[in-house]
Amino acid sequence: MLNLSESSSSPEPKCELFGVLGIIIQALLGFLSFSTLVIKRYKEKKPRPWLIWGMDTSKQAFGACYQHVLNLWVAVWLGGLTDSPCKWYFLNYMMDIMFGTILNYLFFMGIERFCSKFFILKFKSGVYYNKDEPSKPLFHKWIYQFMIWILVLTMAKFSVILASYLGRDALDVVGDIILTPVRINVNFELVMIMVVLPLVLNAGQFWIQDNFLKKQDKPKENMIEVNDFTARANVSLIGEENGKIEDLNSTICSDL
Repeated sequence: MLNLSESSSSPEPKCELFGVLGIIIQALLGFLSFSTLVIKRYKEKKPRPWLIWGMDTSKQAFGACYQHVLNLWVAVWLGGLTDSPCKWYFLNYMMDIMFGTILNYLFFMGIERFCSKFFILKFKSGVYYNKDEPSKPLFHKWIYQFMIWILVLTMAKFSVILASYLGRDALDVVGDIILTPVRINVNFELVMIMVVLPLVLNAGQFWIQDNFLKKQDKPKENMIEVNDFTARANVSLIGEENGKIEDLNSTICSDL
């Protein structure tokens, strides 16, 4: 969260991470970022029921709030070392998208396969039903998946934090290079750092992560196409064999 305050030593307004304006901006950012998942649902060939969609996306929503708290902590910590917390707030987002999303996928799929292989809390992401009651979602299955998702976010985030700390000097320079064009004035910088850039990054991350958090269905169309192709291949082979037999019979008859 950001606040513009006057410093006693400088007449220029200073970008800080806490304030009423920051709360409003963060609420707007969260709403706009999450709305991309609504658009994504309408673009699906077979849209998920709203209840299932809500259970899928709520994991990301609560996870994003958790990540936001961590981002503020890291921005204050690393920003305090370089006297630029706002820049580190943006750098946190950039690192989360570039590396955190990949780590989220790898950690999540690894945990899911490990649990399935060793029958430890066996689950499939996006599946909230059991065989006995296929029409009634089970809330405890959502709880399991949400807890695993938070564990994944924690492992990925602290991996990114470690990398950011070790490379903080280089990242500080990168941040200056990226943000120099938007430092026309402090208000424009605030909007770019807190709304425009995070919105684009968040929307992309939500869209990608929803693809592996939802239930993975094997497309029946592809299975039908494969079966049809196999059937056509078998018919073709049988036809070729019959043709060879007929040619052989005609050859024998002509010799006789």
